[in-house]
Amino acid sequence: MPYKAIGSSTTDFSCHKFIKKDLIENSAYYSLILNRVSKILVSEIRENTRWIKFSQNNFSTIKKTDAFRDFVLRNEDHRLVKIASDTLGVRESNLKEKGYFGDVIEHLKRHERTVNDPHLAVTLCIKYAYFARNKLIHAENIESGFRLAPLNKEENELTWLSGMLVLLIIDLINNCNRL
Repeated sequence: MPYKAIGSSTTDFSCHKFIKKDLIENSAYYSLILNRVSKILVSEIRENTRWIKFSQNNFSTIKKTDAFRDFVLRNEDHRLVKIASDTLGVRESNLKEKGYFGDVIEHLKRHERTVNDPHLAVTLCIKYAYFARNKLIHAENIESGFRLAPLNKEENELTWLSGMLVLLIIDLINNCNRL
């Protein structure tokens, strides 16, 4: 994978962290992807993702409640805040059991108008896209070439994500001498 060369690591997780950190700290170098995500509405994200399935997959047990809380608290963009608010019920009992619910609700209220395009880009292009990739590559979703009905939810999702990933890759290539 090309991003492993940029991230100077052999693990996906380390490379994801490197790109996330760079995109957030040096957002001026990521104009293509940030221009694209600046135009995204909550409705577009909800139409093109399986957010509840993503939450259930990535934060599947009570043991992962800390990670879920941290994920929500890391994201300050109003679109992610709205989606988290709308889907919080999926993990509400776990958050309450661990005593995190109040902190999460307070964070969501504090950032309901915050615009943070780098956070949105990182969440969609790294965290969510990796989830979608794993569902396809590890055959948790049947490859769409075997489907009779074209353009199903998963296919639309991958097409939508691919458009953003191309922009992120171009930004990375354009700035590879800096990285």
